[in-house]
Parts: sequence; structure tokens; C-alpha cells
Amino acid sequence: MLEVDRSFLATGSYQKFSGALFTIPQPTANGIIRETCEALWDELREEVFPPMTEESMARTMDGFWERWDFPNMIGALDGKHVNMQNQPNAREGEWLNYKGDFSMVLLGMCDANYKFVYVSIGGRGRRNDAGLWKECALYAALRDGTLPLPPPRQLPGGRVVTPPTIVGDGAFPLGPNLMTPFRQPQIVAGAQADLHRLRGEREVHHQGLRGAAQPPDPEPGERATAKEADDVITLAEELYEWEEEEICGGCNHIPQGFHGEKHVTADGAVSK
Repeated sequence: MLEVDRSFLATGSYQKFSGALFTIPQPTANGIIRETCEALWDELREEVFPPMTEESMARTMDGFWERWDFPNMIGALDGKHVNMQNQPNAREGEWLNYKGDFSMVLLGMCDANYKFVYVSIGGRGRRNDAGLWKECALYAALRDGTLPLPPPRQLPGGRVVTPPTIVGDGAFPLGPNLMTPFRQPQIVAGAQADLHRLRGEREVHHQGLRGAAQPPDPEPGERATAKEADDVITLAEELYEWEEEEICGGCNHIPQGFHGEKHVTADGAVSK
């Protein structure tokens, strides 16, 4: 059963082709893939996604400063559309995204090493990132004050104290713990250095999203339900995280232009 599921996720093939490798029909392969996805998610969930604690977020803040020159940051946030076929009996346009494709949305937050620390999967393709953000559990925890955030820290090289923050792109609303790019950076003095750092944080999340496998559009005879698509996307993302940690020992890639940059240390000194 595990080999059928691995074949489907690793090759991006259709269910009938994955089944044919093991001489089983497509309906049987569909059931195996669905059951295996659910079982692996239940088994690996606590290991791959441990609860977010004050200590873990403090380590993430240190990681973003050390690797990306961005202080007091607890995550890079973005959404990813995963293409699928339209669902039977769905409301018109419910799964249709702005590109004209039917999709399900993976909303996730990564740490400084491209590792997901939070995911919300299942959003309809017609919804934008801002709307999905305000409906997810992470937003609710921030709003209600139940997320165990580290205490505010003084910015390096100055006396200004700021709270822990998440960085997102312009699709997200600005908030007390959510930073987005300047709308008109050309009129803001000194904005270029900040935008350079923001591009680094967006690269962190985009690299993480590229790692999660995207299942193919099923052929007409093997249309996936929304629940099946949710299970496959969830497991693909979970296995990516598990393999990065267990097999690769964590990700150490830094895009060109950011490695070895100079930055200001906590005591105001400039270092590499």
C-alpha cells in the first residue's frame, strides 16, 4: 500500500498508472492512496508539526536574523494554489481562481530554513490570501492573544522595541504582528534596504512551497473529491518536511545575493 502511495506522490502520475505498476485497477489504487494518506498524516503529524511555543518562535526569530538580516520575525507567510478539477454540485466559481483554473489553496508559514511551521489546507480557489488568513487558526490565535509569542525585542543598533512579526506579501493586510511591503516604496526614504530583506523573506516561503509536490489534474475517470485532494496535498507537504529533516538534515540553501551579507549585531556592531 505504501509503495502505491509513494509512486503516486513522487511521480505526479495518474492513479491508474500508479496502480498499473502494481497490477491493480484504478478504483483500488484510489482507495489505497486515500487510506495511506490519512494513516501517514496521523502518524507523522506531531513529529512534523509540533506545537508552536515561545521557545520555538524565539529560535525562529534568531534564525531569521542570523540568515536573512531580518529581526524579530517568526515566519514567512504565503498561499499556494494547487490545481484540481471542479467539484460536482459546487457553486459556480467556488473553486475557480484568478488564473482561470480550479484549485485548492495551501496557506502556510515557513521558518528561516524553509520549514513549514504552520499550514491551513482546503481553501476554495476563488478566495484570496487575505480572506483565508482571517479565517485560519493562526490569525485567530494572534487576534485573541492565545499564541505564546516571545516578548518584544529591541531592534539591533537602536532603542526601538518591536513585537514578533510575520512577513507576507501585498495580498495580506497589515497588522500588529503582520508586516507587508510598502505600497509606494519609491517615496519612502531608505525603503530599498528593507525591500531587499523582504524579498529574502518571500524567497524563503516560495522555496518552501516549491518543495511540496502538486498532484496532477485527474483524468475524467478518476476525479478527486475535495476531501481526497486535501488529503493528498496535506501528505505531500508533510512528507516534504519529514524528508528534509530526516534525510537531508534540514535545508541550508541561501539564494544568491543574500549569503554573507553584512548586518548590524545586537550591540550595534557591523559583521558578516
